[in-house]
Amino acid sequence: GVSSSIASHNLAVLVNLQDSKLGGGNKFHIALTVMVWFQAAGFTKDKMKEMCRQKCAREAVEEIMRKTLLESDKHGFADEEVFVPLPVYLDVRMRLEGKTVRMFESSEESAELTCQWLQSLLLLYNDLKHSAPEDFRKHAERVRLGLDYDPSLPKSLVVDMMRQIAEYIVANHSARHSSLLEDTVPLGDFFLQLASQGTGSETPQAISPFAAAALEGLADGLKGASADLQAGFSDAFYLVVGVTVENMGLEVAHMAKLWNEKQIKCSKTVFAEIKWMANNVYKTALPELYDRLTSCIAQLEGCTHPYNRPAP
Repeated sequence: GVSSSIASHNLAVLVNLQDSKLGGGNKFHIALTVMVWFQAAGFTKDKMKEMCRQKCAREAVEEIMRKTLLESDKHGFADEEVFVPLPVYLDVRMRLEGKTVRMFESSEESAELTCQWLQSLLLLYNDLKHSAPEDFRKHAERVRLGLDYDPSLPKSLVVDMMRQIAEYIVANHSARHSSLLEDTVPLGDFFLQLASQGTGSETPQAISPFAAAALEGLADGLKGASADLQAGFSDAFYLVVGVTVENMGLEVAHMAKLWNEKQIKCSKTVFAEIKWMANNVYKTALPELYDRLTSCIAQLEGCTHPYNRPAP
């Protein structure tokens, strides 16, 4: 899991390893494991050093990381371990008695999983503060106890939290702190998690109500952004989520609907790619998806905006 307390704990481990009396192999193996955790959680080396309040701690982190990378081959890590790029989130699905635990349900397991995902998103977006994780936990408990509850609360929490995340992305990009694609990747993981909770390998027929709520919040958060930034976000979101036979273009179709309703600008590049895929890939191969993309084209036609996609 990813939380501020776990991040602080793991960073403290890394700082204290520098002066540890552990044998070299053990010390560097632990350091490497912690470094991989931070990489998987989306922390850069500079961000890790920023989290250290004291200069000596920053220097300790820098030194142990440097030594670990130098010593890794000497201690045989390259022969024993597999090194590959890690995603922002590790794809680990919570299971109980053979069943996949779904998000946004009232069971203790579902509430815990949901809160972990929501808290992880907030942490990745500069540790934003929002009550959604704790509010959902309390909501699920009220449902379990048979107390009065507001059935619309979970979706309204998602809408408001995603609005705040979109506003942060707008401000962050305007200050040139990061690329839109980098800022959008965690959202792609969240939408993928929601989509994976469908009925096995069957083709999804409708977008998750929480994915729809998330897109509504993102659209609300983009309202005040410039046309260039709105188009750039649309481009990045499309690249991260995409249109595939697995997702049947559900997220992109709902994005098109909301962008049309709320007059959010869409990248002309995305518009052209959707049009090309509809006519050249899915028209005969998958009529259902072709019809959905044709609807996207009609909804986006009036709100396109030029956007130069950055080179990889």
